Amino acid sequence: MQRNYRIALLTAGERWVQQKRIADFHLRGIFHAIEVVERKTETEFRKFCTKHDIAPDICWVIGDSKRSDIDPAIKAGLHAIWVPHENWHRVEGTIEPNADAYTAVQKLEDVLSILEADPVDFRPAWRPEITCYGIFEGGGARGLAHVGALKACEERNIKFAGVAGTSAGSIIAGLIAVGYLHRIEH
Repeated sequence: MQRNYRIALLTAGERWVQQKRIADFHLRGIFHAIEVVERKTETEFRKFCTKHDIAPDICWVIGDSKRSDIDPAIKAGLHAIWVPHENWHRVEGTIEPNADAYTAVQKLEDVLSILEADPVDFRPAWRPEITCYGIFEGGGARGLAHVGALKACEERNIKFAGVAGTSAGSIIAGLIAVGYLHRIEH
């Protein structure tokens, strides 16, 4: 049995920095609620749950910091999934997992199976009306990366109004220009 969840983001730090990160985050549209706080604490988690009518006993917090995500969430009565990250290891040191208090996973993809949640499409959303100019960089083997980028453009129905490129990028631009991919808008 799969479950559907509402997804919310509670992030901490300097407001302007966090707001910029959120504005630039291509997945911001999947969140039902987003809030920035100075510091994530037990009180902040409780306030967030109250404000958004969330029952803590059926809510899961997913985080990579034991101190600022997992511990305060557990104290607020929420369930927690810890996705350890090497950056936090430098700050927090070695942390012994406590299997009774939270669930630890090695990668974010494991979270969906633990929660028995429906898959989430993490690819950026596309709109069929996107028309753009393609500028393809050179660099030998780096030119192969253009193939993957073009495949993604084709999957998202992105059309090129014009193309340009240098070195390996000019080969790709040339193929597009002569209609190889049939994506140039005339």
